[in-house]
Amino acid sequence: MTAPLSPVLIVGSGPSGLIAALTLLKNGIPVRIIEKVDKFHNAQRGAGIMPRSLEVYHFLGVDEISNLGQHLKPRCSYELPGGRKPKLIFEMSPRMEPTPDVPFINTLLLGQHHAEEIFRAHIEKFGVHVELGSTLVDFEQDSVGVTAHIVKKSGDFESREVIRTPFLIGTDGSRGITRNKLGLTFVGESRPADHLIVADLYVDGLDTKYWHTWGDFTTAIVTLRPTEYEDRFSLILGGRDIDYKPLLESREKLIKFVVDATDRDDLVFGDIIGVSEFSPNIRMVDRFSKGRVFVVGDAAHVHSPTGGQGMNSSIQDSFNLGWKMALVCKGLASLSLLETYNEERTPVIKQMLEQTTKILDRTMKAKVDKESFNAAFNRPKALHQLGVNCRWSSIVIDERHPFDHHGDKGALEAYGNEAEQSIRAGDRAPDAPGLTDGDYKTSLFDILKPHQHTVLIFDSACANLQQILDALDTWPEGTVQRVVIIGKDSHCKQSNPSVSAIVLEDAQGHVFNAYGGIAADGYPIVVIRPDGVIGAIVKGVEGLMKYRHGVLLQ
Repeated sequence: MTAPLSPVLIVGSGPSGLIAALTLLKNGIPVRIIEKVDKFHNAQRGAGIMPRSLEVYHFLGVDEISNLGQHLKPRCSYELPGGRKPKLIFEMSPRMEPTPDVPFINTLLLGQHHAEEIFRAHIEKFGVHVELGSTLVDFEQDSVGVTAHIVKKSGDFESREVIRTPFLIGTDGSRGITRNKLGLTFVGESRPADHLIVADLYVDGLDTKYWHTWGDFTTAIVTLRPTEYEDRFSLILGGRDIDYKPLLESREKLIKFVVDATDRDDLVFGDIIGVSEFSPNIRMVDRFSKGRVFVVGDAAHVHSPTGGQGMNSSIQDSFNLGWKMALVCKGLASLSLLETYNEERTPVIKQMLEQTTKILDRTMKAKVDKESFNAAFNRPKALHQLGVNCRWSSIVIDERHPFDHHGDKGALEAYGNEAEQSIRAGDRAPDAPGLTDGDYKTSLFDILKPHQHTVLIFDSACANLQQILDALDTWPEGTVQRVVIIGKDSHCKQSNPSVSAIVLEDAQGHVFNAYGGIAADGYPIVVIRPDGVIGAIVKGVEGLMKYRHGVLLQ
């Protein structure tokens, strides 16, 4: 009997920690999640959810997020004084219709606390619960594991525990112990002048059709964004030369500031939830891990909230790391595979910081006029993160368009290039609906699994199909699913009645529209990783096995 695996220790129960936990659990890896606070927060915080993150949630089976999320409302800026007459109405991110290759195409909003409740419910199905009141106070590591020292508090009672774990994932935020204990540098800048107060505020008398804005950051600004809860708005206020301390200490003074800044004495303000202050820090670590200890999310990078990239980048850190760590825990991959977490995420985060900082600079200078508002609040499609890639990764194989490792173009285009239409290894795998085996219809996204590679074999490889399937039989059990894609008039299925693979007809042509150029060019095998990234585009068995040997042990 195989000995049970030791749990991976996750420090912090925000979105990145919970998604790391769920990814590992879906891969059959036990986890423990510790959280130093004694109760969960109840505030909106990072509510923006980008399309790439919605795809991650779909792969993990957390479709409640896309079902409950709200579309971004138009921003309405009001004339002052008066505060009632709209001066400018502006669509930050106009709603688009989904396409066959991009089923999640719009940014959605859902309170972070609400999303975390959903994540915890999925994790609890595995018998795992967040351990509140548990603080990591120290750790040391060796070649085979990490020893973590935990202090647990329950009321006046305090106890200590020593945990032995194969890996420690620090999702404990910018002030957490993990990064500091590892001695990672946190290079960047602070922007104390760009101070903000954020809170959730109940408001009666304000419609929910718009994201309401009064003033601008050059003097004083108040914004009230509708949330998924009736009469509950997300408040942001800021500006120059404001004394923030009294506003944080007194509800009455905070409400008076809002009334004065909006000139709306007709609104009725109720309870305030989760009031906090925020000054943008723009920083990232020099590397995302040392040995068996990893930093994820805000523990590794902090930035301006403008652009809505932070929480989304954080959960994608987790999804990138999770499947790789699972293979190592199972003894199916070497420890060196985890180095690709650093390799693949560092250029992405670097470019994310550049983009969000530019947006911050424009936002803080913006006046209430159409040109200035457009520059500050228009959100380019790149922020949807559908172009985020890792083409430069050492474990990615692209025989069709090999990456030039002597240049740095790929790293500079970590967020993709909208002008480029050709799919490459390292890119996000497009979806394709309308697949059928004769009895049921499905989509490619419904087939992909966070615990398996999916190998697409196009019918142009029909003559060599058995050889390809034999090669896939050498992969460790449970690590790969084989999917043969045939055209409507293909003879491939009939000539291979005993194919040991899922055989799907591309009845509507969506797979061939998204991937067909690859097969037509003579590269009929596409490997999709458990994180929904194309790991390889190859001609045949040789390239397929080259990818296998780069990821899995021999």
